[in-house]
Amino acid sequence: MYVVAEKTVESFSRSSIGERTTLSERLESIDALRLLADVNPFLDSIFVGYENGDYMVFRRVDDFNRGKIRATKDTAYAVQSIERADSDNPKRQFLFFDKELRLIQAVNRPDYKFDPRERAWYKAAKEQPGLAKFGPFASSTTQEWAIAFSKRSVKGRAVVATLITFSSLSNVLKNARPTDSSEIAILNPSGALYAYHRWNDLVSGNLSISNGLRTAHLSDLDPTIWSNLIRTPPSSSSYSQRYDEDDAKRQWLVATMPLHLEGGALAWLALLSPADELLKPAINLRTSILTVSLSCLVLAIVLSYYLAKRIARRLVALTARTEAIRRFEFADTPPPQSPVREIQSLIETIQTLQKTLQSFLRISQRLGSEQDLPKLLLGTLEETTRTMNAAGGAVFLAADSCNELQMSLLYSAESGAIACREKSIPLSEVMCLFSQSRSSVIIRLNEDYRWNGLDLNKLKVDPLAKCVSMVLSPLFNHDEKFVGLHLLVLEGDESPHPARIAFIEALCGTVAIAIDHHRLLEGQRALVDGIIKLIGEAIDAKNPHTSGHCKRVPAITKALAEAANDESEGPFKNYHLTDLEREQIHVASWLHDCGKVTTPEYVIDKSTKLQTLYNRIHEIRMRFEVLKRDAEILSLQKQLAGGDPELLKNELSRQCVELDQEFEFVASCNMGGEVVRPEDLERLRSIARRTWIRTMDDSLGLSWEERARKKSISPVAGSKEYLLDDKPEHLIERHAESVDPTLYTNLGIKMPAPKYRLNLGEIYNLSIGRGTLTAEERYLVNDHIVQTIIMLDSLPLPSNLKRVPEIATGHHEKMDGSGYPKMLNKNELSIEARMMAIADIFEALTAADRPYKTGKKLSETLTIMKKMADTGHIDPDIFQLLLRSGICFKYAQEFMHPSQLDVDQGGIQAFIQQEEFA
Repeated sequence: MYVVAEKTVESFSRSSIGERTTLSERLESIDALRLLADVNPFLDSIFVGYENGDYMVFRRVDDFNRGKIRATKDTAYAVQSIERADSDNPKRQFLFFDKELRLIQAVNRPDYKFDPRERAWYKAAKEQPGLAKFGPFASSTTQEWAIAFSKRSVKGRAVVATLITFSSLSNVLKNARPTDSSEIAILNPSGALYAYHRWNDLVSGNLSISNGLRTAHLSDLDPTIWSNLIRTPPSSSSYSQRYDEDDAKRQWLVATMPLHLEGGALAWLALLSPADELLKPAINLRTSILTVSLSCLVLAIVLSYYLAKRIARRLVALTARTEAIRRFEFADTPPPQSPVREIQSLIETIQTLQKTLQSFLRISQRLGSEQDLPKLLLGTLEETTRTMNAAGGAVFLAADSCNELQMSLLYSAESGAIACREKSIPLSEVMCLFSQSRSSVIIRLNEDYRWNGLDLNKLKVDPLAKCVSMVLSPLFNHDEKFVGLHLLVLEGDESPHPARIAFIEALCGTVAIAIDHHRLLEGQRALVDGIIKLIGEAIDAKNPHTSGHCKRVPAITKALAEAANDESEGPFKNYHLTDLEREQIHVASWLHDCGKVTTPEYVIDKSTKLQTLYNRIHEIRMRFEVLKRDAEILSLQKQLAGGDPELLKNELSRQCVELDQEFEFVASCNMGGEVVRPEDLERLRSIARRTWIRTMDDSLGLSWEERARKKSISPVAGSKEYLLDDKPEHLIERHAESVDPTLYTNLGIKMPAPKYRLNLGEIYNLSIGRGTLTAEERYLVNDHIVQTIIMLDSLPLPSNLKRVPEIATGHHEKMDGSGYPKMLNKNELSIEARMMAIADIFEALTAADRPYKTGKKLSETLTIMKKMADTGHIDPDIFQLLLRSGICFKYAQEFMHPSQLDVDQGGIQAFIQQEEFA
């Protein structure tokens, strides 16, 4: 304990805590202080006294000292601090922390009057360069016996110290007892107790109090046990004795040993143990020896009987094993051995048969189940090498448009798979070996173990083998197309037996079909992946303002999935990705917006309220121009009729200014940048009531659909038109077949459709409260996810892609169930769908290519998404994963404009801690 305390003080005296001037700076070392306190539970506290009188104490809080420092129930650690920056009014406070070092309470303690410079431990450390020790003495805070260790800091501006209380020493004594009933204590020559293994029981009693310090005496202990020491306290030397003391007349062993404390003080360590408990291990050992001896005698009798029956049982076991092999039941246990040579030979033959059948079945199972071609080839070559007892082998594959065979795998029976650097063999040299027959070719290797430039020494062929042969077996698929070459190196005293070659050829035929099957699957997978990307890229290409969205969302989604897969603790510790699940996420993320092919382009691009295929503000501006021309014509007509030219010019000027101002107001309403107020709507309706004269037939040049929407044909000459109007022909009806209620119900769609497909009314559009989209247009935009569901639901997806629709179509749902189109909540959404929702929002907020907004900065984006997480919009756990994994910062570096990157990874980590940016 002393050594640990000394090392602790030595270490902290060299740290920077002695040079820090404020409590906030000193609290930067709180993690290290907690670690020292937790690792060394006998340290009561660690404290620092400064030459200006500042003082800081860090201590663990337990039930013993909690009341003394008036700590809260949840307090695990406490910091006592005195700061004398204001010498007239020092700041005295106690800070209480929980187990995670979160601040629970900071309490001002003006009564905490303490100056470390007046303490003996401080003065002792100041007066000597090395470590100072002081005690025992009474702790000022807990009123316990204690010993202090102190030392000056490196620059001498402070003294670092630690305290060992005798109550913590009592906990150490508790664990040092040799038996459960043993009693152990430390006392001074007068019988006062410094430490006792049941100290807390004493403290809870009525002990004497001297100068505020609770003390205990030897006489406070159980007299039935300690009576001998009570009568005869320890003298000047160690001693031991035996006596009968308690009511049960148990025999006790007593031992005492002097302890020399700092400053010449003397203390005694006293240990009392019952003799029966100390001798119990020896008694148990005697019993164990007798038990083992008896067991050995019984075992010898049984073993003799077993050995007598063993030879006869060999044939019975061999018969049972043969019958099991017939039923394809293979035992994992080794076969029984026999001292009879003929029986042993039969056993070895049957064992070889079993291994060969097992190997063949494992290869067949692997060929049918393994999806990864390199793993399939490795497993097949490994089994073949083991079955044929070969040194190793290799597999070469033929490319479709190449005149060479590429080495796919090199395997050694001793060291496993060996890295090969794209070794190749000319295809013509291999095919000439099989021009006459497709049977395997056996080639005897020279001493250098080289063939066609290939160095087979890596297989670690036995140099003592008399014959090293290489078996080359061609791989042909069911179309009789050459797909590869199987190479096996065999060691032995003679050439391989024909039966072994036949086994290799049978296996290679199955391997060739498996290779061809995997290539077909890879080709189909590549084709499907290409079509999926083609759809996504087509959607991006359709609209230059959202180009890249279908590429960027998959990048974020897949990165989130991999980050969750790498988590070993927290909410994602049980989340594990398979290759099939990765493929589902890949396909779903690329197709998450495939329904946008049905969304009108002008709705997606609508950057002003009056925009359809063009911005209709030009029509309205022309009507204002007409009104200005009409006002000018009327003014000139009045002048010709004898009116006052000056008054008429002033009136015309006023009307033109008023019209210009009204058009500017209408144009500002068209932008959609601010929320439209009630007074703005009233002014807009007032402007709309202005009229102008239409002199032409407005039914000319219209399609039949437009003519059908016009409820009546206005007269041609002298027709009055409102400056702004919501006309019947502005209402575009929804086709009855466009929304199938039954289909929507079956798909779980809960997104009500507005009455009209579009409302092009001018006042209606200019009155949009926020943004540029009407309710009808908003539905058209949101309907893309419904179309995505319909499209994906109609696809005949294979079983490994069945979850694609669910993952792809949930990114507009909200965790509180208020999203669309199915109003699913968090528990109804898969974790992948929740990841894609965050990916879609993050990409949309940061995208700088939208016509209706600018890309937000990274800090703005994360702040908005934090609010979404707090309000049940997105999954808060996945949002935290986005932050702490660094995905958002990596994405920003790769895809965002440098001007948007206003925070680095360090700032993001701070955001995680503080939930806001500085």
